[in-house]
Amino acid sequence: MSVVIPIYNAEKFVSRAIKSIQNQNLTNLEIILINDFSTDNTLSLLEQLKNEDPKIKIINNTKNMGILYSKSIGVLSANGKYIFPLDNDDMLLDKDVLSVITDISIEGNFDIVEFKGIEIKDGTSLLNHQIINTKFLNHTLNLVLFQPELSNFPLRAGNTIKEYHHESIYLWCKCIKTNIYKKALNSLGKEKYSRYMLANEDIIATIILFTTATSYKFVGKYGILHIKRPRSAYFLTDSFSLSVNELYLLDVAIDFMNKTDKH
Repeated sequence: MSVVIPIYNAEKFVSRAIKSIQNQNLTNLEIILINDFSTDNTLSLLEQLKNEDPKIKIINNTKNMGILYSKSIGVLSANGKYIFPLDNDDMLLDKDVLSVITDISIEGNFDIVEFKGIEIKDGTSLLNHQIINTKFLNHTLNLVLFQPELSNFPLRAGNTIKEYHHESIYLWCKCIKTNIYKKALNSLGKEKYSRYMLANEDIIATIILFTTATSYKFVGKYGILHIKRPRSAYFLTDSFSLSVNELYLLDVAIDFMNKTDKH
């Protein structure tokens, strides 16, 4: 398994994400960290973690390239049979997530395996139980204890949760066969995935992956805690930048689908 994490100015929380991977009982893995020209103390922190763990590999962008490019070059450098994309502030819920997903992927020879994800929005209230699917309520007390040595973040007052338990456009709840992911990126072309894109890049990735893949499996296991930060480093706030980003997104999607139709 190759875990791919694009990182930008994440010194306050990236260690927790990485440690949730290091705590997995699946040991046959590599952790690929793409430092997207961070301006804080992120790189020093990553180098320290790398010195402590030979499974860690660091790729440094020579300028800020955005999340689509950073994630793509991480995937293209991967050596594992499967790719697990992780955001720099997310955490795996249990220590057996990667081993369970890997076993299912190998047994069924699936191109894409998706599992249940939990999203927490930083700054709102967990105590109000504003939940998309009420079935999740019964699991709340168990899930917040996911890896207690890492963090009790979900218990902090001021967090809402919602549950993803079906096919989604998000990459952070998927395990993807590496040769499928690389084939999809090569079909898309470097000119397209090099576009400076800060938001919604998962839509592009989902389009190219589900167009390229031939098999898919959904697993009813809670796998990941996704933390949505309103002022994330990759979160666009001004309407002009957001509009440009959406135009890039549309252009890349149309171009890829046109190429696919011709083949």
